[in-house]
Amino acid sequence: MEQTVDPDLKEVLRKTLDDLDERAFKSFKRDLRDQKKIPWSQLETADRDDTVDLMVQVYTSEAGDVMLSILLKIGQNQLAHDLNRNLISDQESQHLAIGEG
Repeated sequence: MEQTVDPDLKEVLRKTLDDLDERAFKSFKRDLRDQKKIPWSQLETADRDDTVDLMVQVYTSEAGDVMLSILLKIGQNQLAHDLNRNLISDQESQHLAIGEG
């Protein structure tokens, strides 16, 4: 059974990567490669959208946590803080939507 990922999660992840400059984005991709779940052959030429798609395919709903840990590792602390806040907000809105249905 394939796990579905909330489209809002992908949007949060994409916006986060958009805030990285090119040098930081390359560092992010190198650290993502070092997780050994996504081959460098796929990451090397991936743009931000492709990177998010690869992360969601491999990590599903855990993609946000993986991104958070890499951002902290590469010293993007403010961006990690913002991502964490957005992930919590996204989870809360999901729970509200489920509770209303």
